[in-house]
Amino acid sequence: MKVKLFRSTLPNGMKVVFNKTKKKRVVISVVVKVGLINEEPEHIGISHFLEHILWESTISKSGKEIRDAVRDMHGEYNASTSNDTTKYYIEVPRKHLNKAIELLAGVITKPQLNNEDIEKERTIILNELTRYDDHPFYGVDKTARATLFEGNMLQNEVIGTVDTIKRINRELLEQHYAKYYASNNMAIAISGDVDDPTQKIEKLFDLQPKFIQTPKKFEAKAILPKSISAKGNSKATYVELAFLTVDYRKKESDNLEVIAELLEDGKELSLTEEVRFNHGLTYNVHVYSHGLRETGRFVVGLSTENNKTQEALTLIRKQIDKIQQVSKKEVEEAKRRILKNLKEIIKDQELFTDILADSALFDSWSEFENKEKKIKAVTIDDVKSTAKAYLTNNHVEVILQQKEEKPA
Repeated sequence: MKVKLFRSTLPNGMKVVFNKTKKKRVVISVVVKVGLINEEPEHIGISHFLEHILWESTISKSGKEIRDAVRDMHGEYNASTSNDTTKYYIEVPRKHLNKAIELLAGVITKPQLNNEDIEKERTIILNELTRYDDHPFYGVDKTARATLFEGNMLQNEVIGTVDTIKRINRELLEQHYAKYYASNNMAIAISGDVDDPTQKIEKLFDLQPKFIQTPKKFEAKAILPKSISAKGNSKATYVELAFLTVDYRKKESDNLEVIAELLEDGKELSLTEEVRFNHGLTYNVHVYSHGLRETGRFVVGLSTENNKTQEALTLIRKQIDKIQQVSKKEVEEAKRRILKNLKEIIKDQELFTDILADSALFDSWSEFENKEKKIKAVTIDDVKSTAKAYLTNNHVEVILQQKEEKPA
């Protein structure tokens, strides 16, 4: 990977990564090491709630003034919360770099958490939750995750529940901000055709370092395999087969990524070819391997008719069993496609800048830097042994049945 990176740590402990490119727009990504796994069970969703609130006002700007400032710069901004991070992002033409850094620094270091904004965002977040819950694939995946990660904070949803969202107030948000928004608990990455902005960052991000307690480690507590069936409200039945796997830093995670590619787009093992075209059970099958820190999951999902679910699950298992007969040529083709996608990630300025900030925060740049080498090292024996070890009995199958039609 030919990228020109400048990395440093400010005196207050904040990590900085600057990626010198030829792009005329600049992307700034700030990542805070706080998310679902840092929360208390009664306050699930507070990291996500705080992410919403920070864009609403600072001590010197209202939410409208913040939005107008981004528009005036012809920029874009957004934020997101995950299991273990909260990210804030802004993209602007390079001539507006200093203004963008100042704006983002104000949002993150000088927030004004007022009750009016909190109540407005509470309504918005509850609406967001309803929108998620209305999507059947979200519902079936939510059930699978809750089962696989039973007994851990990961069994919960990043957005929270109706009860926890309603319970969060200004005092709790202020406490959460004070606890986790510290200089040594965040990183900033900037990509674009600009000069090194480190001095500007040091001046504006003037938070102080704090002791941050390490969250509890993941423990596999679920009793697997397990089957769950429930009534849904959709016109189709949704099925997910999810396996408990491994930390993304382990070699087996790379093997699982190759397996996912084989089942997604391979010639010999394509689930879409088998389940859709050969048996006509669904329009689309999605497959992915999601390595997390300390654990992971491998997912196959589809929608079908209520009386076709067991046939679909049987076909999925048969295709997974066929991994033991996969050819070396097919494995090499899957690796080639993954490496091609990796190059596309590097070209995606926003996504790559997020990766840079995240890797600085967790000191994990070598994991991404060596990704190409690790994928190339995956062998056919690795694929077969990993499939046998992780894609057998350590799974949950979830069936969300289609809504029963009432007779006319």
